Amino acid sequence: RLCASLEQPGRKHQIFDYAILRKEIKGLKNETEIQNILLFALSGIEDLIARNVDLTAVGSLQRVDATEKRRFTAARGAEDREHLTFFQREIHALQNLCATEALRQLFHLKKHTYSSLRLEIRKLFLCVTEKKRHKTDKQKIENTRVEQRPNKCFGCGKAGHSVGFIMEIEQCSYVDAIRQLAKKYHIEIEERELTSEEKQKQDDRESMFIINEFANKWFHDQLWNTPEGTAVAMSYLRQRGLREDIIRKFQIGYSPEKARLWEEGKKAGYQETYLVNNPDTLIGTGVCLKDDKGHLFDRFRGRVIFPFFSVSGKVTGFAGRLIKQSDKAGKYVNSPTSLIYEKHNELFGLYQAKQEIAKTNSCYLVEGQMDVIQLVQSGIKNVVASGGTALTASQLRLIHRFTENITLLYDGDKAGIKAALRGIDMMLEEGLNVRIILLPEGEDPDSFARKQNAADLQAYLTDNQQDFIRFKTQLLNEEAQLDPTKRSEMITAIAQSIAVIPDIIKRQVYVKETSDLLRFPEDVLYKKVVELHKKYTEKIR
Repeated sequence: RLCASLEQPGRKHQIFDYAILRKEIKGLKNETEIQNILLFALSGIEDLIARNVDLTAVGSLQRVDATEKRRFTAARGAEDREHLTFFQREIHALQNLCATEALRQLFHLKKHTYSSLRLEIRKLFLCVTEKKRHKTDKQKIENTRVEQRPNKCFGCGKAGHSVGFIMEIEQCSYVDAIRQLAKKYHIEIEERELTSEEKQKQDDRESMFIINEFANKWFHDQLWNTPEGTAVAMSYLRQRGLREDIIRKFQIGYSPEKARLWEEGKKAGYQETYLVNNPDTLIGTGVCLKDDKGHLFDRFRGRVIFPFFSVSGKVTGFAGRLIKQSDKAGKYVNSPTSLIYEKHNELFGLYQAKQEIAKTNSCYLVEGQMDVIQLVQSGIKNVVASGGTALTASQLRLIHRFTENITLLYDGDKAGIKAALRGIDMMLEEGLNVRIILLPEGEDPDSFARKQNAADLQAYLTDNQQDFIRFKTQLLNEEAQLDPTKRSEMITAIAQSIAVIPDIIKRQVYVKETSDLLRFPEDVLYKKVVELHKKYTEKIR
């Protein structure tokens, strides 16, 4: 846009009007926009120098004539790619010259050298990690080779391209990253033509996501902008110790006792098919229910609403927590199974935690939504919840996309211990490195986090982690004590856990550690693990 505004029609040699350029640059107040121009300019300067173009001869490059431009516009097949490349190269050079002059204005330099500009610009393009250190390695930046492009941090050396950046930040696949970029810049992706059934299913999914987004905003508005929401739901959340910024972060909402979401949905033009849920076709979000007489009513009335998000940030479903105690209704109600929501495949808090999980290369796993929220409020941001359901392989695969290291954080009572034991073998099968933290008896992550300050909580979590071998050995050893039969069963149970680990080196390391802990012959234990591993692999085949 900036370059297009500077082209002067009818002038073949004087390409840019610098009065317009200065006006454009002066209007830029957003730091990100200015940095984008600088980044763009640096790439141009390096390209021009590589081509031995004199930077002082601004405006000397002739414009591409109309014939070439027409050939560019008509370029479609392989035979015209040469002309397409030529036009792109020349336009790129024009833009580079424009941005070079922009640099002069921004830095107030009457004369400038390439090296001085390079140093100043690259100071701006340190990544977040390097900026936090408040250090700039001048020599390191100055010694960077000219041919290197600025799509990297010149402090820590992190480099890559736009697709790789999206893949790392969003922790998504290459194809998903391409789709995100294409959607952002309105680029159509050509894919195979879908069948009519596939198109209908895709339309159904998109319609359901739209309904959920509408419902989520409505719940959020009911919490913040209605008398019942502020008096009942907000009072409850504050009583649980939640700050307003955390409530907004997780987009917590409220569905009033006499909620009429169904009515608002119909007013907005949404079809009843997607407001309710058909358990046979799995079409519909189920935010509303229909009685035998055909009357609609809200599923989550009288409940605090916790939305579930996909990894990309779309609302897939909801969990509603009853505020007033009732014998007739359960404490929690979830969205029904649908094309976009399956309770056993969801992890609460993953969308908010994914970057922190990737950054720390670790993930805490808890059971409930409030456990996640309280821990995040206390500074533990790499935490997700299974949503009160038994842990599934699908949930573990979601975590594995971001890290191989998982720490179970469960209550210290018998139920918590059993829950930890149930999940260990499944995590090991997925190739995860498992550690366990048991809280003091009578505490859950929610209550424990509220009683600790951030530093004490972090210290407790760091000091009380156990790898699964030590946890399981200690636990089963207490039960077996001096009973030979129970001790034999204990050793077999531990060998069974080791046997499902995919990596042979890890299996060998854990055999050695178990042998030392139990004072049991390593060769005997190893043979048992090999035997069990063989049976396990045959079973999964």
